[in-house]
Amino acid sequence: MDGFRVNVRDEGWKEAKLGVVSEVTANGQPQPNRHGQMVEPVHAHSHSYVMHLGGPEGLGVKLAVEAQARRWSSVPQSVVIGDGATWIWNLATNDYACAAHVVDWYHAKQHLWVAADLIYPQQPDKAAVWVEQQATVLYAGRACEIADTLILLAALANVETKTKLETEAGYFVTNHERMQYRDFQQALLPIGSGSVESGAKQAKHRLAAAGMRWSRTGLENMLPLRAALMSDSFDLLWPKICPR
Repeated sequence: MDGFRVNVRDEGWKEAKLGVVSEVTANGQPQPNRHGQMVEPVHAHSHSYVMHLGGPEGLGVKLAVEAQARRWSSVPQSVVIGDGATWIWNLATNDYACAAHVVDWYHAKQHLWVAADLIYPQQPDKAAVWVEQQATVLYAGRACEIADTLILLAALANVETKTKLETEAGYFVTNHERMQYRDFQQALLPIGSGSVESGAKQAKHRLAAAGMRWSRTGLENMLPLRAALMSDSFDLLWPKICPR
């Protein structure tokens, strides 16, 4: 799950929410992970998309319908991937409690970079070394150790930096259980949200181009059409909308 911004006439920029249901298949030769252990890569495919303009509950209803149509409840292993947005994990907890919950690895690493720039301002080389050191700790599932480090460093910082470092520490504490990346990969689960990130970019390309503004009704009508086109199901949807 993810969100993207769309310009709505007389309302300004609003977040449209996007969900994608995919199948995941292990493929290729095992590759070494950050600890030198061999891990078989996985590939997400057969994507189907839903979109909603409004609160997360509306997306949750549409996504649940699509997930059941894809026989979500019958699979032996499932996973929900997203960034650190609270609404995503509320939906995941309510609707997909039996699935593994994974914070996208690249979003998590971005937070390491935010912290590194606070710790080593205008020292990119030192910041890069620190990020790689902490990324190894993060991959091992020890996000709380990163949070402890940030809290210690915050105690030595000025007020503004202290607040920002504490915020980053809170991110890693809150998402600790969703950051067990080594375990997830060994269980042949994806740790990246590339499918939904790509979907959001495709949606924005059509719905949020330069100078484009939508009436709310027009956008609400367009979202399911765009989702169907991206899901390769437009030919099935169109006769239902415009029967002969």
